[in-house]
Amino acid sequence: MENENASKELDLIDIIKIVWGWFLRFVWEPAVFVFKFVLRRWWIAVLALFAGFGIAFYVSEYFPEYTGTIVYRNNVCESSEFVADVRLMTRTSPDSKVPALGISINDAVKIKAIWAHQLCYTDSDRSSFAIDLADNLAAHGCASVPNLFAVEFIVFDKSVVDTIQSALLSYFNNSEYYSKQNKLRFESGKSSLSVLERECLKLDSVRNSLDGRSLVSEGSVVNGMVTSTVLNPSVMSSEIIRLNNDKTFLENEMKFNSNVVDVVSPVKVNSEPSNFFLVTWKSYVMVCLVLFYALALIIVYRKNISSFIKG
Repeated sequence: MENENASKELDLIDIIKIVWGWFLRFVWEPAVFVFKFVLRRWWIAVLALFAGFGIAFYVSEYFPEYTGTIVYRNNVCESSEFVADVRLMTRTSPDSKVPALGISINDAVKIKAIWAHQLCYTDSDRSSFAIDLADNLAAHGCASVPNLFAVEFIVFDKSVVDTIQSALLSYFNNSEYYSKQNKLRFESGKSSLSVLERECLKLDSVRNSLDGRSLVSEGSVVNGMVTSTVLNPSVMSSEIIRLNNDKTFLENEMKFNSNVVDVVSPVKVNSEPSNFFLVTWKSYVMVCLVLFYALALIIVYRKNISSFIKG
């Protein structure tokens, strides 16, 4: 029994030694070798620093990318329909965007990306909301705002941002599908206005005929008791006021929100490009460091590498 335990302990120690040997050979020694190589050739790091910073500056200066956002209000349909419509446009080429948005090919090629987001409520009372830029609010169960949506875009030239805002307005307002839905909204509104006007006239006529007297309905038997309903003129006046308010709201809605889509928050663009060199230079420097030292290792030890490959 003691011999078996001793054998197991020896096996475990052997395994630890083997693993430790592999670690020293394949992890520690290569890391130390690379570290010494980097220290001895520090000038490569300086060269990578200047190269990375120079590339970041060049990209930022000659290929800037500006990010902007516009918030629209949709007076018809659900906001999800407009979001889906814009996202379908995201995958199209500049040639396809020209007829859809009614813009020139020069403006179309300046648009790197364009996509839409829902606006989601951030509290249970639905008193505040935020743009779901990462598309994770809806995934976590937040309800979307039905009549608002946002369009986000990346462009190479800030001069095209106003064109995008007006082009999207024109695209939605002149769409055959959305225009048809808007006409249906107006027809429904006109029908509701007619009903409200008739009801107001009826109530007003009844109130005037009473001349200040209360209106008592015919008696009815409820649980063996004769009951009747008394309608005070002041109650009728309140109801007339409510109907008139509803009528005014509908009229204003049809007058001032007659378009399919309106701009709620005009286009906002960052003053500096999203790839501004003071923000991106670190990533470029890191890439240059890796590439430059890898190239230096290949050049310095090219004979060893060649002989290893040939076997």
